Amino acid sequence: MTAGAGFLLAVLWFDLMFDVQARGTVTDDAIASISAYYRRVTTDAHVLCFLSIGALITVQLTHAA
Repeated sequence: MTAGAGFLLAVLWFDLMFDVQARGTVTDDAIASISAYYRRVTTDAHVLCFLSIGALITVQLTHAA
């Protein structure tokens, strides 16, 4: 429960950070910063994805026993 709340708080923090960058007139630098972040956390994060799946499977198997 705490980990889920922490994750949601982190997502809210980054969303607010990007909202501040994009308020008013949006510059090319702000768009580049936002797109680089989302590329890094989606496309380039395949190793973390496999680690997360492995951790979830491990938790499910240990609680099922």
